[in-house]
Amino acid sequence: MRFLYPAHPLSPREVDPDFEAEADLARALGADVSVLHLEPLLEDGDARRAVRFVEAADDERAVYRGWILPAHLYQRLYETLAEWKGLALVSDPDAYRAAQHLPQAYARLEGHTPETVWLRAEDATPERVVEAAAQLGDGPALLKDFVKSEKHAWEEACFIPSATDRAAVLRVADAFRARRGSALEGGLVFRRFVPLRRTGVHARSGMPVAVEVRCFFVAGALAARIRYWEGQMDDLPDVPEAMLALGGRIDSPFFTMDFAQREDGTWTVIETGDGQVSGFQDSAEGMRAVYTALVAMR
Repeated sequence: MRFLYPAHPLSPREVDPDFEAEADLARALGADVSVLHLEPLLEDGDARRAVRFVEAADDERAVYRGWILPAHLYQRLYETLAEWKGLALVSDPDAYRAAQHLPQAYARLEGHTPETVWLRAEDATPERVVEAAAQLGDGPALLKDFVKSEKHAWEEACFIPSATDRAAVLRVADAFRARRGSALEGGLVFRRFVPLRRTGVHARSGMPVAVEVRCFFVAGALAARIRYWEGQMDDLPDVPEAMLALGGRIDSPFFTMDFAQREDGTWTVIETGDGQVSGFQDSAEGMRAVYTALVAMR
């Protein structure tokens, strides 16, 4: 097994400091480590330059651990590693989208995650945006793209007090698109706001902080549970087995599913993500459990 990490910005043959602990763990578990120079890929779409320091192999499996990549660039990286370096990332482009893009995951999780409607970016005229949001009724809603929200700009670009308030919907949508810029992926996604069991308010953004648990799934099995928010809960709450079983619906060999507890005590799925680009939230125990499961993959 090979693990691929972003390169140090000043030393392209060394691992980015943010991933040094992961690279050390990978080596300790007997895996190989290589670096990716992501700037050419992100700035010019040049995947061959991005992988130029990756050692060639003979049909070896690999895991990318790094920053979120747009789906089309992930596909380019996947294909280049396979064709030029003999490496097969554990998640193919379809699996990456299945976990990363909320509309795809929603088709498998409807009824177990907040009601969601979306429209593609090219269709997001003011009238279509207003119509899409209004499908959720007059209660509050949240806005994100297919992958990310601007939750740390909670009042400005994420939370909509009423999904039928035309002015509020357009104000938040405009602010969201301005913040995301060219990084906006897929389109606009409106989600019904579900009251969650709160533990506080985020000090920087003012957004409500809830009881949330991130679960990593490797090869169809739960590999680790970690706190979503740092500094929360000495003991992780138990996510019901029926909710954990939803992991079997996601067509990916390595992904995360974030669960949150509602005010009434029941649980809901907040989102899914490709495991290669999901953070460990400083959980050394969770990181070791996930890496051990990945190294053991067949």
